[in-house]
This record gives sequence, C-alpha cells and structure tokens, in this order.
Amino acid sequence: AYTASGSGIGVFHFDAAHGSILLSELHNLEQYGYSLAAVNNFVFSKDGNFVYATASNTSNIVIFQRDSLTGNLTFKGEVSASS
Repeated sequence: AYTASGSGIGVFHFDAAHGSILLSELHNLEQYGYSLAAVNNFVFSKDGNFVYATASNTSNIVIFQRDSLTGNLTFKGEVSASS
C-alpha cells in the first residue's frame, strides 16, 4: 500500500502473520531537495515499474522507480510539467 501526505510517499507492507500493516519506507521530498514540499498526488505507470508524483511547491513531476519484488521506491529524478 502507498500513501501521499505532507510527509511524502509512504510505502507499507502487509504482515499476514500478525494481520497488520507496517511502514516499510517514507520518501520525504525534502530529502531530494524540495523545501517544504508535500506530495499532492501520485500515479503508477501502466507496467507498475514507476511512480510519478506531484508536489505542492513545484510544477515538476517527481519520478520513483518501483521494485517489483519488494514494492519499495527509488528516487530517479524529475521532469518539468510546465508548459
């Protein structure tokens, strides 16, 4: 499971043995150079290999690569969404 918030993108895994959801990682956009940025929205690529996110204080689209085995994300960069 994934969430978007003022803290960034959270990645959660389901622990079937205990019936709980555990936070696996949190990608706070400030760690990638975005000052006071909150994640507004995110979407998965059609093949599920990438996550594209928008942030509150930029017109750029932030790109993460998704590990297909673990579901964890790796920051890959950004592209401008300005016209």
